[in-house]
Amino acid sequence: MRSASWIVAAALVVGLMFTGGQAIGAIAEVVDETHWDGGMSLVAGELVAQDTWVNSGATLDWLITFDEQSLTYTYNYVLTVSADGARGISHLILEVSDGLAFGEAFGFGDIWNLKVNGFDLNDQGGDSPADQNGDPDDDDPDQDIEVQGFTAGGSNPGMPVDMFGLKFQPVGIGSDVWDIQFDTHRIPVWGDVYAKGGRDSGIWNLAFGEDDTLANAIDDGDGEETPYYVKLPRPDGVAIPEPASVLVWSLLAVGGIALGWYRRRK
Repeated sequence: MRSASWIVAAALVVGLMFTGGQAIGAIAEVVDETHWDGGMSLVAGELVAQDTWVNSGATLDWLITFDEQSLTYTYNYVLTVSADGARGISHLILEVSDGLAFGEAFGFGDIWNLKVNGFDLNDQGGDSPADQNGDPDDDDPDQDIEVQGFTAGGSNPGMPVDMFGLKFQPVGIGSDVWDIQFDTHRIPVWGDVYAKGGRDSGIWNLAFGEDDTLANAIDDGDGEETPYYVKLPRPDGVAIPEPASVLVWSLLAVGGIALGWYRRRK
């Protein structure tokens, strides 16, 4: 996995050319590979909840992998809120950068293969879980996923502040465990997450809307430090370019620097 580091670095440089100022923000927030496999919990205080989820013992785990051949990240999140009397999950919003585009693995910043508990989600009119289970009354595939700004309060009870995010709202799952997965070329940076259950149950990360970007550490008393996550890894606005683009833009950048040096020498 270490060899992915140079690709991330190249993406940040080339990202300046393709995404303007977004790349600058990513430089300060990039998630180190050591945190690509982690999680947070309500018991540890990393998650905050209200209503029936307060005593749910909720956990949110993640795993990010990188395929060096396709330059693709696979993000996997598992939210569990199972407890007596706890409401099932109705929707989850993951912070993303503006400009996220759905689609296949072409171009920069696309996101595809979105699934919840194994069901494919599709903003282009694909079947929701209820459709796939034979419910003819569910004919609104737009409820599956959407990317936009979301307002705190109202349908997002307890959300500390407004957020821009990717909303998962698959019809017909109604489970207290959601296993979310998708593929993207976007690099992992620290961000926020919010989920709702029932009418008033909500859960979110401790540093939601705050500037904290890295995991804090707790001394276990034996000199070892354990991550204490106040944010989670999420896709950024900077995409990994395909190798040919990395080579071309890198050569252009090096050429530009050499030309500038030569002119100054003259």
